Amino acid sequence: MSEDMRQEDTNMKFKNLPQKEQEGYVINYTDPIKIKIYLLCYQNVEKAIKKLKENDKDALSIDTIIRREDTEEHIKASANDTIPVIKVLISEGKYFHKKRDYQTLAELVEKESRALNMIPKEFVTDELVDHAIKHQKYLHVRDIPARFMTAKRFVTLCKKDWSAVNWLSQYIDLLSDENLLEVICENSGGLREIPIERWNKNLLYHYLEYCVRNYKDTGFTDYMIKLPDELKDKVFYQCCCMTGGFHYSKIPENLKKIVISWKLIAETIRRWDIYDRGNGNHMYYNGLGWMLQYLPEEFKSKEVCLEVCKRYPYAIRYVPNEFVEDDSFWNELLSNGCYTPLLNLEKDQEKHLSNKYRDFKKEVTKDDELHNGSYNPKTEEDWKLFLSKHGAKITEMPNKFLTVDMLLIAMRSNSFAVERNTDIIDKLSDVDKESFWKKVVEEKLFNRPISVPDEYMSEDVICEWVKGKYCYDTNDISKVYRTENVLVEFAKAHPDRFTFGYEEQTQSLIDTMMSLQTKDICKGMYLKKVRPDLRRKELVDELCISVPREMISLDTITKEQIDGIISRFPGLIVEAPMWYIRELRADGEHNSVKNMEDKKMSLSSENNSLIDGPLNVPLKKQIEFTDIRVDEWEQISLFDLLGA
Repeated sequence: MSEDMRQEDTNMKFKNLPQKEQEGYVINYTDPIKIKIYLLCYQNVEKAIKKLKENDKDALSIDTIIRREDTEEHIKASANDTIPVIKVLISEGKYFHKKRDYQTLAELVEKESRALNMIPKEFVTDELVDHAIKHQKYLHVRDIPARFMTAKRFVTLCKKDWSAVNWLSQYIDLLSDENLLEVICENSGGLREIPIERWNKNLLYHYLEYCVRNYKDTGFTDYMIKLPDELKDKVFYQCCCMTGGFHYSKIPENLKKIVISWKLIAETIRRWDIYDRGNGNHMYYNGLGWMLQYLPEEFKSKEVCLEVCKRYPYAIRYVPNEFVEDDSFWNELLSNGCYTPLLNLEKDQEKHLSNKYRDFKKEVTKDDELHNGSYNPKTEEDWKLFLSKHGAKITEMPNKFLTVDMLLIAMRSNSFAVERNTDIIDKLSDVDKESFWKKVVEEKLFNRPISVPDEYMSEDVICEWVKGKYCYDTNDISKVYRTENVLVEFAKAHPDRFTFGYEEQTQSLIDTMMSLQTKDICKGMYLKKVRPDLRRKELVDELCISVPREMISLDTITKEQIDGIISRFPGLIVEAPMWYIRELRADGEHNSVKNMEDKKMSLSSENNSLIDGPLNVPLKKQIEFTDIRVDEWEQISLFDLLGA
């Protein structure tokens, strides 16, 4: 079908549609960034519209626009300039499309979130906007034309898109108190967008009730929230403190006595526990720390301090000194085995510890420093203890403490660090070196066998090592010990790793490796790494059937094996080696000469069309592989085989 007939058929289908559906067909892409490649090649929009009305085919041809080299350079019209053009396209029954993928307005707004702002105004309806809101998963407020925004639609968008509350101040006049409450309950980030004059006690109390009932922080910690001072009463502060301990720091001094109570403190701790269970480990949340810091002294009882420090150990710095002096306080606080409170005491508080817990703190501090590597050892015993946990610190140890035992302790902790710093081992005497390496081999402390001198290593030890999970490569083994027994054990333990060099390969090793493979594709890949004289012909023949694509590029494959592959998979001719292509070309030349002689003999026969004999050959003959046919007068070439 010609282009004119196709365009006429398209226009006819369009005109037969109901008017509403005609209005529903628009440009496929309305993104203002992408739309420029679909614009008409005219700077002046009026000129473009004139061309459209004149039914200028070039003006409506997307293909022409895309092919023109100056399209990107010369089209500088903005997205707004395209709207009159699209309007004319729709009204005239002409419209752009991509690959003839026509779509209605409803389909368009489902796929493109910004479509509503790009479609001409007269075609955007309330029904279309509601359809977009319903079906778009990620629809932004900015995607809805302002004239169509209603309170209900804005609330719906706030529930679908977290960032929608950023437009709250723009549309707040549309919202009633009930709508506004629904928005801020869904996302407390909208609190900062509410102007101060819009707040009232009814709205605030309903929001606070929602937060308290749902164990949700009120969000009033944000300094950008504008709330009238007259609304910050006892109820406000109590609700905020219940949902987050930080708010204790915001209670004015003149209100603390009427806001803070034992009941409020207990409720804050209870809600912290509920929040902690619902959200995982909340140990390091500072809410209770803020509470204890800003509580009046009369409320800092022993029970309150214990309950807070058990949940947030870093709050110990706010505990009164009278409890720091009390051993019973520490007995109960440390009964769960968590010594973090003791480690986070202020220096002034440490003076108030009893002798018992002062000494205990030194032990705990030492263990903590040993654990995190900040310990500063002084004596030989200190270094032994330190290296048992951080073997890599062997490089920082003074030479006067360097002994075989010290190196072995470091090896047991971090063998890789010791092996990497061989200069430390070189500082030992020859006798100590021998003793050290023998002990390393005996306890199998080495990270890689190649790091151990050959005279101290043995084949049996390496055979055991290759079975472990830290064996990655045969290059980790000294060449002296890359024997057949060791490599076979390696293959059995790690059949997915083929790291054997040509000089190391044996028939037994290769047979073992191939027998362990469960997939033919792995056999084919590994076979390429095998020394040619160790490749068994029966295995190659088998793989030519199961994984022909992998085998056709094998460097030792024969012509007969390739012929078998091509006969079953003709398409693989494009992956055949060049020497095979040259042989085919030579065979083609020979067959061409022979066919020419046969044709001359057939033409000299009197009953050429009736003789059924070997001289009567067709003018075209199929080559041995399928789907490739050439004239008898032509010579086959590589380009014929490749379909070029």
